[in-house]
Amino acid sequence: MIARLDDYLIETTLTTVLAFGAYLVAERLDFSGVLAVVGAGIVNGNIGPRGMSPTTRIVLFNFWEHLAFVANSLVFLLIGLDVNIPQIAANIGPIAIAVLAVLASRALVVYGLTWLTGLRGPKTPRAYRHVLLWGALRGAIGLTLALSLPASLADRELLRV
Repeated sequence: MIARLDDYLIETTLTTVLAFGAYLVAERLDFSGVLAVVGAGIVNGNIGPRGMSPTTRIVLFNFWEHLAFVANSLVFLLIGLDVNIPQIAANIGPIAIAVLAVLASRALVVYGLTWLTGLRGPKTPRAYRHVLLWGALRGAIGLTLALSLPASLADRELLRV
């Protein structure tokens, strides 16, 4: 449908319907809605632009970039509204341990796997390893998971803090 149209507003709407529709269909069939949206995005991102005008491509890129920014901002806003500041100060020890544990395990995985892959193939430069270690350290996924913890979980508040 996107290839047959030449109206960027309708094409943007179609990509939105595709994302939401993929989620709804997958959930109805007892599959992962999130993975269905990812799959739909991959297919649309690779096949969809072939039939799009340059204007539509620019509008779509800007639309989805803005939507991602808004969603990311909402997650941080919601966790900020939910967490009690005195709780953070009271739990600074467990927070520091958790941060250090995550960074140490990530370093172990990144440096360990790049060393192992370097045994059989080309070595990953040290600078690239550092970028892999610190790159993509975004909190939105972890914060979203923290927000979705069930109220019946014993240490829910500590995990959220």
